Amino acid sequence: MKPLSYICFFAFCTFIAKANATSKKDEFWLEASTFVEVIEDRGNAYSKLTKLSALSKPILESSLVRLQLFEVNVQYLKIYGSLRELENYYNKHLHHFSEGHVFYISYYADYIMLHQLLNKSSELKKLLGELKTNPADSKNIFYLAINLFLNSKKKNYEKLMEVCSNECNFSLYHISIMQYLKSNEHYKELEDYAKNLLNGLISNNLMVSNIFFPQYVMAYYSFASKKMSKDDLSKKVFASSIEKAGEGSFIYKQLVNIMRE
Repeated sequence: MKPLSYICFFAFCTFIAKANATSKKDEFWLEASTFVEVIEDRGNAYSKLTKLSALSKPILESSLVRLQLFEVNVQYLKIYGSLRELENYYNKHLHHFSEGHVFYISYYADYIMLHQLLNKSSELKKLLGELKTNPADSKNIFYLAINLFLNSKKKNYEKLMEVCSNECNFSLYHISIMQYLKSNEHYKELEDYAKNLLNGLISNNLMVSNIFFPQYVMAYYSFASKKMSKDDLSKKVFASSIEKAGEGSFIYKQLVNIMRE
């Protein structure tokens, strides 16, 4: 083969490789965009996760692809994996992402909650301390929210309210408020708060990125209903919230804990 032929052949191979990578990337994003639609079907979710893992291999140099693959794996493990499996995945992959990434802090907060479920109190305290930042830092809101979730004291509630008031709208914020109301036996307020969230979710007037957020809200509403002597309603709502969660999974454990006295 002549030199010019080598150049043409190399250019052709490069073109094919790039075209194939682009095709893989498009297919990856198409599959990833529909993952949430099958998350409640364990078999379909696992099949799609396997396919996404295969599609991602030639395009893993993209940080966006790595982040998306991380997210779908975490979502799957949260609802179907064991606590240890989720912990191992976090330990292996969470550090790959910059602390400045827009979604890093929410993953980190879940990582802290996971340590609570694993009863790793010393590590949990260390992780919480690392999250505490200058009050002017945007991460401080997440610190205040997770701190209230873990320690439902009035002073922690007031600190979060000073920063958030009615302006905050993220999963951990709402969950920490509901946990505070539950822990301090404000059952009517909890019922109203959870009911308003559910109405907002149903009407699409409330948008929260955590795909498991409705299950949390339903569990807190169920607990409040039980305390308000609405036992039949409580049982139906809780059964619906936990129906798809694998026994022993992160989501399963969180929902069971919500229902505990």
